[in-house]
Amino acid sequence: MISDFFMMNQSQSSSIQISGKSNGESEKSILEKELRNIERRIAELNRGLIEVQLVKLRAKFSQDKNLITLVQKRVFSGAIDESLNWHMKNIWQAYKEKNRIQARYDLITKTIWTRYLQKLIRISFYLALLAVVILVTLMSISLILSMLPLIVIGIIIYLFAIQTKAN
Repeated sequence: MISDFFMMNQSQSSSIQISGKSNGESEKSILEKELRNIERRIAELNRGLIEVQLVKLRAKFSQDKNLITLVQKRVFSGAIDESLNWHMKNIWQAYKEKNRIQARYDLITKTIWTRYLQKLIRISFYLALLAVVILVTLMSISLILSMLPLIVIGIIIYLFAIQTKAN
């Protein structure tokens, strides 16, 4: 009886197990479809945002300066700004939803650590690139500052040569 109790506890596992491959596969395909739909929606919103920005540029740089055109610009600028804000807000929300669904998809497909590693490598690359740009900028400034006395001496010699040539 006691041995049956211990055997029963050994056979029961407290780990989380997936109870069927077909259920996991269907959820995977559903998430893939949702990701494709969100990416399509983001592409459409980006196209709309670009179109609105082009309209704003055309309105800003139009050549007409008559009264009707100026009134039109004022009326349409508010609508254009509202449209820009709407597109940007919806793009932001779509990216948030995509990230949420992508995280669930990564958990199901067990690729979450590769995503984290890719993100870490990308951030490290951008930081290294920023460090190189800052370093090159600082080196250029220090080179200019160290060459400043030679530049001033060259300008003085040039001005002296022009003045002696004029006399």
